[in-house]
Amino acid sequence: MLCWCNQRLFFLITNLFLLVGGSNHAQEPASWQQGDHHRFKLLSVAKSPGIQAGFALMAQVNTGIAFTNQLPVARHMTNQMLLNGSGVAASDVDGDGHCDLYFSSIDAPNRLFRNLGDWRFEDVTASAGVGCGEFDATACVLADLNGDTLPELLVNTMYQGLRLFRNLGNFKFEEMTQQAGLRPAPGGMTVAIGDFDVDGLPDIYVSRYRAAALMDVPNAYVSIKTDKGKRIVTQFNGRSTSEPDLKHRFYVDVRGGVGEYGEPDSLYRNKGDLIFEEMSWTGGVFKDEFGKTLSETPRDWGLAAMFRDLNHDSYPDLYVCNDFDTPDRIWINDGNGSFLALPADAIRQTSWFAMGVDMADVDRDGDDDILVLDMLARSHATRMNQLGDVKPVMELIRQASHRPQYMKTTLQMNRGDTTYAEVGQWAGLASSDWAWGAAFLDVDLDGYEDILITNGHERDGRNIDVANQLKSLRQARKLSDSEIFQNRLKFPRFNTANIAYRNQGDGTFKQISREWGFDFNGVSHGIALADLDRDGDLDVVVNNLNEPASVYQNHAQAPRVAISLKGLNGNSQGVGARLEFKNGDVLQSQEIIAGGKYLSSDQAVRTFAWKRTDSDDATLRVIWPAGNVTEIDSLQANCLYEIQQPYSNSTRSPQKEGFSGPKLFSDKVIQLEPAHHDLMFDDWARQPLMDASLAHEGPAVAWVDLNQDGWEDLVVSSARGGKSAVWLNQEGRALEPYDKPPFHLPVSRDQTGLVAWKDAANEVRLLMASYNYEDGLDLGSPVREYRFKEKKTVDGFPGQQASIGVLTLGDVDRDGDLDLFMGARAMPGRYPTPPSSFLFLNENGVFKLDEERSKLFKSIGMVKSASWVDIDRDGFPELFVALEWGAICFFRNDSGQLVDQTAEVGLSEKLGWWSGMAFGDFDENGTIDFVAGNLGVNGPHQKYLHHPLRLYHADMDGNQVIDIVRSH
Repeated sequence: MLCWCNQRLFFLITNLFLLVGGSNHAQEPASWQQGDHHRFKLLSVAKSPGIQAGFALMAQVNTGIAFTNQLPVARHMTNQMLLNGSGVAASDVDGDGHCDLYFSSIDAPNRLFRNLGDWRFEDVTASAGVGCGEFDATACVLADLNGDTLPELLVNTMYQGLRLFRNLGNFKFEEMTQQAGLRPAPGGMTVAIGDFDVDGLPDIYVSRYRAAALMDVPNAYVSIKTDKGKRIVTQFNGRSTSEPDLKHRFYVDVRGGVGEYGEPDSLYRNKGDLIFEEMSWTGGVFKDEFGKTLSETPRDWGLAAMFRDLNHDSYPDLYVCNDFDTPDRIWINDGNGSFLALPADAIRQTSWFAMGVDMADVDRDGDDDILVLDMLARSHATRMNQLGDVKPVMELIRQASHRPQYMKTTLQMNRGDTTYAEVGQWAGLASSDWAWGAAFLDVDLDGYEDILITNGHERDGRNIDVANQLKSLRQARKLSDSEIFQNRLKFPRFNTANIAYRNQGDGTFKQISREWGFDFNGVSHGIALADLDRDGDLDVVVNNLNEPASVYQNHAQAPRVAISLKGLNGNSQGVGARLEFKNGDVLQSQEIIAGGKYLSSDQAVRTFAWKRTDSDDATLRVIWPAGNVTEIDSLQANCLYEIQQPYSNSTRSPQKEGFSGPKLFSDKVIQLEPAHHDLMFDDWARQPLMDASLAHEGPAVAWVDLNQDGWEDLVVSSARGGKSAVWLNQEGRALEPYDKPPFHLPVSRDQTGLVAWKDAANEVRLLMASYNYEDGLDLGSPVREYRFKEKKTVDGFPGQQASIGVLTLGDVDRDGDLDLFMGARAMPGRYPTPPSSFLFLNENGVFKLDEERSKLFKSIGMVKSASWVDIDRDGFPELFVALEWGAICFFRNDSGQLVDQTAEVGLSEKLGWWSGMAFGDFDENGTIDFVAGNLGVNGPHQKYLHHPLRLYHADMDGNQVIDIVRSH
């Protein structure tokens, strides 16, 4: 017993030494050493054997940070807007070298905590005069707005607008809201700071939501009328929508439901001396992608906004996250005090319920990537329970100018040419639960930035089981207002664990929350990064709802370099400056920001990983706002560097350019009218469990010399109700629309496959597949022939039950003419039942079904692509057929007889959702190679690919509809 006690005593003493001696935070950092345009000092970096990278949650009783963002049930029961939470801001308020903290609160006074060092904090709210107890506070920012080096305090509110407090020094503040010219607009959310007009003074962007919404008005009713073909809301609860608080508030969506717009955001230009001017949305500052000034003010559901230099031209761009159907706004700074909307084709899809945003060079290619959070659940069961009745709106999705929105976290990977690829699913980030705040941070200091995410919700309003229960109650009888509010309490609290993702260095991330100690289970909103113990790594502070705030000590063990800036004029913190640190093989880059984190703001310090032991190759490059550059060589590890912006610097950062090699193509933009015509068809009304629509797969395109003038003309097929589009080539000078027979009449079905050839008489003949997928009838020819010279069409093929999608020509019997393979896309209304495809032989210009050879293609499956290619160069072309939910089938041509050799060539086990194919001698070894397109790994099945994916289908309930069950 005595021996055991001695061992236990030794264990306690040892761990006490590691906890106290190893932390070493009471030790004062070394004094500053001066350099050229900078100064530096050693950091108090403690080595703790056995401690791994990650975080330790600091006890409230030890830190003195006694703060809880408490929201009473009675308040959020009647106003769901309050559930969006509050934030936290970090900065050195009094200039003593310690980073202080400010917390916002919805229903109680905010709190300012002075950092006393050694992880001890003092509540100085009352003496500072920044409690704001009369406000429902959401966001907060500590940032120097007047250039005196002391950070001002910005507090956003739900009802009283953005509040500004001037820092008088020594933890004293003076409210300047009215003098500053800040409008008391409601629904305030995240605040972002950036010098958009590059005049040296930090400006303010305010995102806004709503202080109260239609969804919180029980038993509400509206009146709708049609005006000039558009349905509009004319009354709400008997009040005219022309009244000030209802004007521009409601709309009727494409499904016939009534929607509600959010509040307009605000951009305030800093005029100096803490005076601000609100910029008009229609006054020339904001323009569409074509440079045209906006004609109306966007009224979005703004949750977050962040200034970042996306294109590296030294001017701050702006990303705005908007909730619900209102689209995210991505504004590119033109350098002249204006923003242009990012072109629609630069980002092709976004998050639907966009909440928090952060940016980092994820793959260290020198370009910043964009992370936007959404609310897709990590648990499959929870996800199914929260999806509800989500139906795609096809006519909007198919417009080229429209960005589809999907309920998932998105990672926009910067391609380096001003466009982005959304790779969130491939990266392992798509599902992050009901997420709010995002923070890129290199937790393990390996040179790659990791991700921290806060999430959870006080009331799981998307729980479909409870929603259906409440729907039944409303249908049974009219409920009183009080009953409706009380029934909201049936929705459970959605407690979820916060998430830490480790960057694996290849663009993908691994969930490592528990290992890093960042897995608080509850409801968390704002998150801020700050070096609270002056050891150079960034600690983390989280504002939780109805639970104490979380303060995490970062106990990274690896060497690091911390950077802060001392800017000129009004931008003393160097907000908007880009930092590039090179030490070893990886170029690390970050940007100094203020605000922009969900309802929160970081300390203006950035940390880089030290990758090499020698200092000679350690360099820092600072690109200041407007382009001036400072370069520092021979940095030392475990030091804090403060870089001074020079008063003059002839070096200017060049604007980042795209591809700089010789141009292979000349840009001849030609507006082709009319645009492709496509009518909406709801696949899911017929088969609710389909993965994707088969009715909107786009037009076929071909270059064909129709008039045989030696110049190839352009043919584009149409969808149901439209006309085939033809443009005749005017000797390379222009494309002239041709709207005459045989292309002058609207088509009754979608046109899919498109092929052309010259017959024995040297006449051009054109075939287009006629897609019966929507009507499901086996009437009419599945392929129509267009004869340009004769100005007529010919229907010469027997009707088929299958919907024909692919046409390809090849001389299968080597008789000198081209035969036709007709690939079936699907069985209408019976997806994914394998359809049969067909081979037609060309006999003197007439196609006849080859019943014998077509036996090979009986129930072959859903064909996405097919090609004839003479692989063995014997004069008889082989046939390749790519299948959805199948293999790439290979049919060898044995002197005119097709033989299925898919297994023999090793393709039978390579199953997938195959699409297009391309053939050529890519490695120049004299043989034909091919490339096949597949769905890829950036999809919802990504994390299940180590198991086989299966699709079960049958009419399980005898209603003549094929039911589908997907498993993995």
